[in-house]
Amino acid sequence: MRLRALRMTRRPGKMRSCGLVGWLWRLLPVVLFSSAGHAANETLETLLTRLQFQQTQRIAYRETRHMQLLSQPWQATGDLYIALDRLVILQQEPQRTLTVITATHLQHSSAQHDNITRLALQQPFDVPVLKPFLLLLYDSDAAGQLERAYRTELRHTGGRWQLQLLPVERAEDQPSAMTLSGTSGLQPDTLLLQFADGDFTEWRFTAVSTGGEAEAALEALLATDAAGFDE
Repeated sequence: MRLRALRMTRRPGKMRSCGLVGWLWRLLPVVLFSSAGHAANETLETLLTRLQFQQTQRIAYRETRHMQLLSQPWQATGDLYIALDRLVILQQEPQRTLTVITATHLQHSSAQHDNITRLALQQPFDVPVLKPFLLLLYDSDAAGQLERAYRTELRHTGGRWQLQLLPVERAEDQPSAMTLSGTSGLQPDTLLLQFADGDFTEWRFTAVSTGGEAEAALEALLATDAAGFDE
């Protein structure tokens, strides 16, 4: 059985998150890395402000999906790049793929560019399944927008902070709960997505580089791997 970046229901013959929606969830970590920082009792507003990046970030990730249809968890590893004008995710294993989101387009392709999906966005960075998270990157009213879309709960315990998001209105393919967590005063190191059917996905993150070093790595990646992507 070939595993793809798709979630599936237990109903025979029906795929959950067909096409873009499934692998778009892999992009959720884009909100997670920026400058370190503040006291353990910070508010939601100050936490969200701290999480907004000011320069290019490169983050290594490990994704583990626990699905009832599979006897073993599905895992993927790669690098995530957060830039001022685009989001880029390079999956290295189990197969190499590249996803790029700009203000106007979204593109997902295999390493050989023999399977390319490209979408024009109606509004800047308007990817519905990621909208609350993209708000954190590109909207000055991120806190207000997020609180309108989610019921939020920020906790501080055991030297760690935890932010749980419960969608006010949830589409069938979206998680029923999303939890970001990290060491107090530092950027998140974990993202947990829980689904109504009991499936869940966990990401673990490790910062690799920032600023000029990350920008150079991203430019080199796009020069060699993003063939066919129009600015």
